[in-house]
Amino acid sequence: MPGYTLDDGVTLKNMPGANSPQQLAHLERPLVASRAAEIAFGSGPSGNFSSAHFKAIHHHLFQDVF
Repeated sequence: MPGYTLDDGVTLKNMPGANSPQQLAHLERPLVASRAAEIAFGSGPSGNFSSAHFKAIHHHLFQDVF
């Protein structure tokens, strides 16, 4: 995926600075879990599960990673 991956062509570009898919998964897990907890406790995006709401959920979950 040109433009979306690091030079290895496999690892997605990311903010934590991971250089391999394994390292990315390791760094991504606690960040996304923390954001998922925010949603579970009511401080995440609200809506009616429209496409815009699903996009907002995705953004909220992965904002610290990508």
